[in-house]
Amino acid sequence: MRYFRTGLCLLILCVFLTACSPTPASKEPKGDVVLRPVKLNEFEENILGFTTDWSFVFDLQRNKDIGEIAITVELYKRGQSTGPILEGGILDDKKSEKPLRIAMARQTIEEGRQKWLLGYFNDGVRSELSGIEDIPKGDNTIAGASTQTELPLAINKGEKKTIAAFVSTKDNGIATRDLEDLLKNPKTTSKFDRVYLVQAELK
Repeated sequence: MRYFRTGLCLLILCVFLTACSPTPASKEPKGDVVLRPVKLNEFEENILGFTTDWSFVFDLQRNKDIGEIAITVELYKRGQSTGPILEGGILDDKKSEKPLRIAMARQTIEEGRQKWLLGYFNDGVRSELSGIEDIPKGDNTIAGASTQTELPLAINKGEKKTIAAFVSTKDNGIATRDLEDLLKNPKTTSKFDRVYLVQAELK
């Protein structure tokens, strides 16, 4: 059953990469690239909620020729990075009037194991990447929460910005302010047992 659910999730992400309606770009910030929100209808939101633990779909507008757009999911344990769980990038991308559609998701495969998914659609080319994480039994947590940055968001060449954060902790409570701080200052990961930062970098 879990394999069917994973396959269904990948299929749905592929559909969303081409079917979502973008939110009009009005009064958006200036930057080499701009991440724009994508509006999902109720049915699409319900399907993603059924097949994933979390999802994030957005458009990336390229305003200049750039070398590489890199998106990573990196795990921090009490402030110490253990390295990326998922890394994806688009190389030698060019300025385009048509935005790049990006979809991300996290899915629990079974207890102690989860999968991260990244897909993008660009000028008729679709690509999907995934990374699996095995969580040791001693790292079990009792509380979790997530947040993502407000869009639109501008990124210039050489910048790396956190676009989403996930927290797992053995403590009973997670303050909203602490989640917001993670988006602004990744160094605050030391407050929690496990923090996953989703970051976009323009190299």
